[in-house]
Amino acid sequence: MDGEQIVTPETLAAPVPWTLRDMLWAVLLLGLIMVVAVIIATLFQISGAQVISLPSPLGGLSLVILEGAMIIPVWLFAVRKYRCGWERLGLRPFPGCRAFGLIAGYLTLSFLINGTWAAIAHLLGWQVQPNVLPLFGEGVGGLAVALLAGGVVAPLVEELFFRGFLFAGLRERYGFRRATIVSASLFALVHFTPGVLIPIFALGVFFCLLYSETGSLWPSVIMHGIMNTLALLAAFLLQ
Repeated sequence: MDGEQIVTPETLAAPVPWTLRDMLWAVLLLGLIMVVAVIIATLFQISGAQVISLPSPLGGLSLVILEGAMIIPVWLFAVRKYRCGWERLGLRPFPGCRAFGLIAGYLTLSFLINGTWAAIAHLLGWQVQPNVLPLFGEGVGGLAVALLAGGVVAPLVEELFFRGFLFAGLRERYGFRRATIVSASLFALVHFTPGVLIPIFALGVFFCLLYSETGSLWPSVIMHGIMNTLALLAAFLLQ
């Protein structure tokens, strides 16, 4: 994207129109969507065994739709309410070479943190990351649906919510450090897996740094997609 008009990180300091009340309502709506997703996941799969007789791809596609529904709070309390464009939420051009260098660096740090945490969890006998592939169906078809959800939909909508909307709004009121902690903490909590709270929190911090350092949400979307895709492919190969 070099050669295009680049929005610098300082642009993020421009006041955002959404308020703290908007962010609180958005978090509550997100919580409702996540509860529905958990209920559907529980109905379709418990420890990899189907509970109801509907085809497993239908369960996976319903989870893709619910994952995409995370965009609704952002649309309601930012785009629609204040008539702001998606570029105000971070979907802007970015400095390509520098951004990809930062992505590579943060990916390396993430792999080191994940590997260290997995070794510690193994020593302590903790479950680290459950296999979510059974939720999306079996075989290559299930993998394809999982990659759609985890490698494409989730990175975009989660970055829009947690970084473009929540982090940006909180940073204006409470500063970079507090906004990063709150955004990364909520990002870790919505994954519902205690065994990976620390690595996912670290990822949330890296995504906030990427957003601030590039002035665009796309680098964090790209890194998020790479991490999710690699995790899903590893789970598929190991099973």
